[in-house]
Amino acid sequence: MKSRKTITDNDLRLARIFCKIVECGGVAAAEADLGVGRSTISRQLQDFETRLGLVLCERGRGGFRLTQAGVQVLGYVENLLASVDDFATEIASLSLHLEGRLRIGLIDCSFTDPANPIDRIFKQFQSAAPNVRLDVNVGSAKELERRVLDGKLHFAVVPEYWFNDELNYIGLYQEKVGLFAGRDHEVAKAILAGQSLSKTEIQEHSLVFRSFPEPTALQRRKAGFAQGASILYTEAVYSLVASGCHLGFLRVHLASEPEGKLLEILPEEFGYEMAVCLVSRQDRQHSVILQRFLNAVRTVCFPAGTVASR
Repeated sequence: MKSRKTITDNDLRLARIFCKIVECGGVAAAEADLGVGRSTISRQLQDFETRLGLVLCERGRGGFRLTQAGVQVLGYVENLLASVDDFATEIASLSLHLEGRLRIGLIDCSFTDPANPIDRIFKQFQSAAPNVRLDVNVGSAKELERRVLDGKLHFAVVPEYWFNDELNYIGLYQEKVGLFAGRDHEVAKAILAGQSLSKTEIQEHSLVFRSFPEPTALQRRKAGFAQGASILYTEAVYSLVASGCHLGFLRVHLASEPEGKLLEILPEEFGYEMAVCLVSRQDRQHSVILQRFLNAVRTVCFPAGTVASR
């Protein structure tokens, strides 16, 4: 809002519409999600720009693109809306009938791991707080940790790639990781044909790397491989490995699909386990709803009452 103007309910409504337009990638694309025509959405966006005194985006034949001011406003608006939701949740949690919203992030391609207890945690939590809405986001570990630190997520379930002293960690389970090849890859064909390959022979082939800092255990195992591609998301790594283009490290449970597209390579040499943790911000005071979620975690993962945290 322009200087010293009070934020109104209408401002918050327009802010949410602006976020939805950006999320969908344009006014026309947001029609279905918002349930109104593009002319109405365009007018609402213009009202928001007028209210702020800023041009937030460029729209026309060249497509939809945020201006520099729009990018900054988007960040401010996301923080504002998260704070408003938190306020509503905190107030609602004071009543006997818990209501509100719990925002949690999960790393991509993790839900199908049989060791992952999150489905049981969700069930336990919702049985204890049926009127609380669960908002579940999926992303990379780095993205999710940043959103927890920014206050946009209450919790995230991520591998313990690195330790951030601004976050609290509760260990949930151990994730098995191994080196894999698509069945059309030279290494897989050789092994399936009965050949015995050494570590050095395998390292002659290119490997998919990740576009973020990785844990020391994985860096050691990747040393000696040529970089074949730099990828952010696990699903993209899986795709490149399954195609036979490169070798790649993946969670072992992803290779258990019935199609059998992948073959694990020298598990005794390249395989390892990594802790997967529930993270939250150290300085965040837990409301009744957040505490109820932590109780669900304890009930499912630590029935004896011992919580592995730091």
